[in-house]
Amino acid sequence: MRGLDRRRWLGLVPVLLSLAAGCGGEGSQSAGAADDKVFLETFAEDYRMYTIKKKQPPRKVDDMKALQNMVSPAVESARQGDIIVEWGASLPDTMEEPGHTSSPEILAYGKDVPEKGGYVLHLDRTISKMTPEEFKAAPKAASSAEKKL
Repeated sequence: MRGLDRRRWLGLVPVLLSLAAGCGGEGSQSAGAADDKVFLETFAEDYRMYTIKKKQPPRKVDDMKALQNMVSPAVESARQGDIIVEWGASLPDTMEEPGHTSSPEILAYGKDVPEKGGYVLHLDRTISKMTPEEFKAAPKAASSAEKKL
């Protein structure tokens, strides 16, 4: 458990550094995009950890409280609406490394992606950058209940 906490903190170092470097100036636009990618990566890990712990996917942002102190600032971004999540979608696998089971459906994305493009988190926990047109054409992850219909 202690190693997991250490990895989580090490994962936050790039977030903190990019936040410090991205305050104002011309470079803040690219720093924002990098922040989105890092937040989606950390959110993917939170979603995976919840799924492992509860043996089911989270159905709403408040479900993530079950992780208590292990949750990252990315969950707060989802709570505030900066990250949009297709809650209740089952991960194809919960292995530590993402992308073992290809699943291109979109699980989460920054709130500006539909209009401006940007990074998206796929159900297989990989990250890609999409244009608004690509995003509109891409399949969204369905909750477990929707898949049964």
